[in-house]
Amino acid sequence: MDRVEASLAGEWALLDAAVRSDASAVDALLHPDFAERGRSGRWWTREATLDALPDDAETFDPPEVRDISADEVADGVVLVTYVAVRGESAVGRSSLWLEHEGRMRIRWHQGTALRADTTPDPH
Repeated sequence: MDRVEASLAGEWALLDAAVRSDASAVDALLHPDFAERGRSGRWWTREATLDALPDDAETFDPPEVRDISADEVADGVVLVTYVAVRGESAVGRSSLWLEHEGRMRIRWHQGTALRADTTPDPH
């Protein structure tokens, strides 16, 4: 599996309730320096994410994923972008995956609330 495929597989895994409920599976996907700026503006550290996801998994409602794309923007660095839709709410998501210890791990994730009339990503 190449870096882009591995990053996409990791992104999909993090949207799976079964994976989210398994702290060791999530731990294997998160880079040691992982951080996230959530849609709400909340700052998430690696530790806060590892603490929250197993509890969140029981009520996690996976979003509809639209316009997903991934591109290796530098050697060992993959940018994944997509729109996550739940009902009338749409969130632009972007993740930066880095090759670390022989596998791709998510280093940064950001969610940005989108207006309902936002046009899809052109690529």
